[in-house]
Amino acid sequence: YSCTKILSEDVASTPLGLFEKLTDDTRREAEDHPLHEVLRHQFNEDMTAKEGWELMMWYKLLRGWAHARIELNGDGTVRGLYPLNPDKLSVLQPTVASGGKPGFLYYDEFNRKQVYRWGEVFKVPGPFGMSVLTFAREVVGLQLAQQEYAGAFFSNFAAPRGVVQFKDGIGEDDEAIKR
Repeated sequence: YSCTKILSEDVASTPLGLFEKLTDDTRREAEDHPLHEVLRHQFNEDMTAKEGWELMMWYKLLRGWAHARIELNGDGTVRGLYPLNPDKLSVLQPTVASGGKPGFLYYDEFNRKQVYRWGEVFKVPGPFGMSVLTFAREVVGLQLAQQEYAGAFFSNFAAPRGVVQFKDGIGEDDEAIKR
C-alpha cells in the first residue's frame, strides 16, 4: 500500500507538460492547446489533474492497466478524462467494422453496459495487463520453483535420475544420439 501510495502521489504531483515541436531542435510548452488544461490542471469537472493522475497510477500499479473515457466538446476538443475502473473493463476483439482496432466493454457504477471505440478511450502506455504485484508474485514463484528443482537435482549429487536405454543399442548412424 505504502509503495503504491508514494509512487502514485509522486507521479501525480509531477507537472505534466504538453509540448509543440517548432523545428528539429526546438519546442515550446503548448499552454494554449485545449488538452493542456485537462492534463495539467483539471482532469474533468469532478477531479483535478493531480487526483486524476493519482487514480490512474493506482490503477496502473495495482491492476496493470489504466484507461480513461475521453469526453469531447462540441468542436471536437477534449473536455475531460474520466478514469475507468479496470475491474469493470474488458477489451473487445478487433473487427472489420472497427477498422481492425479493439474496442472496450465497460460496466459503469450502475452496472450499465457501455461500449467504447478505440479512439474514445485514453490509454496509459506501458506493459499491458500485468500489475506490479502480479509480476512480483510471478518472479517469486519462479524463484521458488528454481530452488526446489536445484535442491532436488543436487541432493542426488547432480546425477541424472534415469538412464536412457535402447533395445538394439546405438548404431554408427546415430551420431545425434551419441552427442
